[in-house]
Amino acid sequence: MSIVKSQGFSSSEKLVSDLCDKTFLKLWSYPNVYKSDGKELCDLLAVFENHIFLFFVRESKKFENPEKDVTVQWERWKKEAIQKQLITLTGAEKYINSSSDEIYLDQKNTIPLPIQIAKNNVVIHRIIIALGAKEACIAISPDNVNGSLAIMYYDDII
Repeated sequence: MSIVKSQGFSSSEKLVSDLCDKTFLKLWSYPNVYKSDGKELCDLLAVFENHIFLFFVRESKKFENPEKDVTVQWERWKKEAIQKQLITLTGAEKYINSSSDEIYLDQKNTIPLPIQIAKNNVVIHRIIIALGAKEACIAISPDNVNGSLAIMYYDDII
């Protein structure tokens, strides 16, 4: 039986799905997977042994007014693009830890995830792709010539 995967619904989800399909992740990635209540778990789930990669894609508005305080705009952008996604990510992680055998490829829960998720020693990698970061990064710092951003959150201080 062949596995029919979603290709993503929005243009940003399709972008991530296409990127995974063009890499080694193709074998282990599943776009738009669902929980038992029919709600989407994440934009893309990749499973490799005991490592689970949760991808959330957010296309954020560009900075609208260069005349406004860039710090205020940055905080608003970060809240929309990253902070809200962290809350959703935390919920997805809890669901995987409690109900990993109830993940589906379709919203009606007729096609179960064809990969078994490990029950022990699970390592969950949280990945938020915030499209629109280029404009935000350039606006916050003219020294950022590439317009890229990486923010790492840890539960413990390293």
